[in-house]
Amino acid sequence: MTHRNWTIEALLAEPSVHPKSPWRVLGPKATGPTQWLTGAYGSLKAIAWGPNAQRVAAGSQKGGTGVWESDTGTPQLLEGHTRPITALAWAKHRLTGRAHVDDPVEPELFSASADGTIAIWSGGEIRGRLRGHQGPVTCIDITHDAGVVVSGSDDKSIRIWDRNAGTLQELLGHKSWVTSVAIHPDGASILSGSADATLVHWQLDDGQGVPWYGHVDAVTSVAFLDDGEHAVSAAKDGTIKVWSVTKGEVITTLRGHEGAVHALSVFGTKMASAGADHRIGVWDLRSVLDQPSPPKSDALQGWLQAHRRPVFAVAWSPDGQRIASAGGDRKAAVWSSDAAQPSYLRHTGSVRACAISADGRRFATGSRDETTWIRNAATNARLARLRGHKGAVQGVAFHPSPNTESDILTVSTDGKARIWSSKDGACSLVIDAHDDPISACAYSTLGHRVFTGSRDGTTRVWNSETGFLVHTLEGHQNWVRCMVTHPDGEHLLTGSYDGTVTTWNIDNAQLVSRFSSHQQASGESAPVTGVGILSDATHAVSGGLDCMLRIWNLHTGVSVKTIEAHSAPIVGLVVVGAVVFSAGRDGTLHAWQMDEDDPTSLQLTDSIAFPAPLDSLAANSAQLVVGDRAGDVWVLHRLPE
Repeated sequence: MTHRNWTIEALLAEPSVHPKSPWRVLGPKATGPTQWLTGAYGSLKAIAWGPNAQRVAAGSQKGGTGVWESDTGTPQLLEGHTRPITALAWAKHRLTGRAHVDDPVEPELFSASADGTIAIWSGGEIRGRLRGHQGPVTCIDITHDAGVVVSGSDDKSIRIWDRNAGTLQELLGHKSWVTSVAIHPDGASILSGSADATLVHWQLDDGQGVPWYGHVDAVTSVAFLDDGEHAVSAAKDGTIKVWSVTKGEVITTLRGHEGAVHALSVFGTKMASAGADHRIGVWDLRSVLDQPSPPKSDALQGWLQAHRRPVFAVAWSPDGQRIASAGGDRKAAVWSSDAAQPSYLRHTGSVRACAISADGRRFATGSRDETTWIRNAATNARLARLRGHKGAVQGVAFHPSPNTESDILTVSTDGKARIWSSKDGACSLVIDAHDDPISACAYSTLGHRVFTGSRDGTTRVWNSETGFLVHTLEGHQNWVRCMVTHPDGEHLLTGSYDGTVTTWNIDNAQLVSRFSSHQQASGESAPVTGVGILSDATHAVSGGLDCMLRIWNLHTGVSVKTIEAHSAPIVGLVVVGAVVFSAGRDGTLHAWQMDEDDPTSLQLTDSIAFPAPLDSLAANSAQLVVGDRAGDVWVLHRLPE
């Protein structure tokens, strides 16, 4: 493979790069895990530190539990469950922020499973088993001496097992399965979270529970802070909430993860969170607890990222020096607790659109967080933050003028198009463009027209100075997802969720040609998500959710070549000179070189894997800007020949 001369500047976490790859990380590098713990156990859904941070146990979807000594990578496999491991807890260790002294007694490990039982391990063997739930056991917590075990189940019940007294107490009240339980530091109460989106604070002396309301989707994790006065919870709604235990009220809501937050772990006032966005958040809650009206963003310290799939479990070591995580990539990782990297270039939502100015001095990113950022391409310094849209920013385009202060166009799911001054970020024009969400936009080659493509299937042409409607291009049967202007300035190509690419005459609003070959495995049309014009200006290339690149003859409308480009849907496509760049949900970016004699012949010359699925792409001859679903922005620079 012939590699192109590119390097990468990672703005948060380091991508996965082959040692021989020409891609290199510039600037501060993110710190990865100090240790990977792997084994053929399937997706890992649970993790726990042993006493004194000497061992790590990880539970698998295949029903096995791996126990690693913290200084080795060879695990001991514990097999005793017939279904997935859902939770783990060690005796003689609770995450209270206090270190524990050495104890010669072999500690017990408790494993909860979807087989409906809790196994008690010691010395690598099962010493006992708790049975009684009528469904999968989904969560457990234990007291420091393991005298009391609390478990939650898919049967909607919570059970309190007193091993010393041999008694069992059952708590009923949740309307759906119990996802998480935590024992209060004083042992007098417990907190539970449920798929019914509520938390319940239970008093153990009378078994009465008080519901707490705040989340709008299933609660996935709950924990008490060491002071006993505060608790935290996470949910599929993507939020983390800090609660007053005495009032049962939310103190503040923390946001940052894109998608569900699967798990929380606390150590003193520190907190770690595991997310569906493949990352671990590291938080310091002192700024939240010390203020009556705490800010929503000060608590986040940074991110740990190297997992290639959602992170399902996270745990602080007993000494607070390390964090262990378990993910859907079948790996457990051990991190230094101070390795979290701040993300000054990270949106709080996936990056849905990228663009580079004509002079290459600035780039812009639009996000699901409803904002657009304009940055200096050389320093990454933020020049402006554009606020005004009431929905995800799905498209961004710079005016074609090389003037540094040229305007920028944004479109959103709120149905509006906005034109901004990139000098000061002021909005100069708002166009009520569509009644439906807009997902694509572009400037004409002269900049006097702007184009917007919507879920209503239409593409509309607007006067960029007045905002007056010039034409409505009707022909697609579904969402217009992407577009590109032809170099001749007379034609526009649009790609749609109806599986077609259409060529339009801009002046008379006539449909010139339509191409249709993108297909799903079922035989139905596959949405087109990217389109570009090849260097000969007589062929176009398109990418779709079928993971394919297809090359078309613009004059005949015939598909002349199909390339299996990615292992997941293509989400971005840009043509720069003789190179086609494609970005995929598989987290990879590919560079395809055109043949000098036959531009339709593409050869893969470069490939790089990112830590999260990609969502957008922009390029010019010197740099690439890539946005991913986790909200990160990546800037790549070409090395001198």
